[in-house]
Amino acid sequence: MKEAARNAVAEARRQRWDNIKKARAEADAAFLERYKQNDENDNASDESSDDDSNLLGAGLIIGGLIVLGYGVYKAVPHIVEWWKGSAAPKLTSKKAVKEMICPSCGDTMKSDDKTAVWKCDKCNYSISEKALSNGEVFWFCDKCEAFMNTQKGFNTKSSHWTCSKCGFDNDVTDANIDE
Repeated sequence: MKEAARNAVAEARRQRWDNIKKARAEADAAFLERYKQNDENDNASDESSDDDSNLLGAGLIIGGLIVLGYGVYKAVPHIVEWWKGSAAPKLTSKKAVKEMICPSCGDTMKSDDKTAVWKCDKCNYSISEKALSNGEVFWFCDKCEAFMNTQKGFNTKSSHWTCSKCGFDNDVTDANIDE
C-alpha cells in the first residue's frame, strides 16, 4: 500500500508540474506575440520620425554653426582692437627686474638699469655692474661667515684680513677663492 500511495503522490506532482510548464509556455508565447506586434507598430511609426528627428538635429547643428561663425566674424575686429590698445602695451612695457642675494645681509638686491648699480634696500650695500664684471670677489670670514667687503678699511693687498666681528685672521689671496 505504501508503494501505491507513493506512486499516486508522484503522479499528482508530475501532473501539477506539467500544468505549470504548459501555463508558462502559453504565457511566454502570448508575451512574445504582444512584443512582436508592438515592435512592428513602433517600427512603422519610427521610420518616419527617425528621418524627421535626424533632419531636425542636423538643421539645429548647422544653424548653430552659422550663428557661431557670424558671432566670431563680428567679434574678431573688436578683440584685435582691444589687444592692440590695452593688452599688448601692458605686456611690452614691463621691464625685467634683476635680483640677487645681498652678500652682506642676505636680503634681496635689485639692479638699477640707469646707474648699473646693485643695491640692497635693507643694509644699503651696493656694488656696480662694472665691479662684478671685473671679477669682484665677495669675501666672507672663515670663522663667523661675516661679509668682510663692507668692514671698515678692508683690502686684499696685505693678503690677510682680521675680521672686525670675531677677530679671526683670514687669508684673502686668490688661493682662497671658491669657484
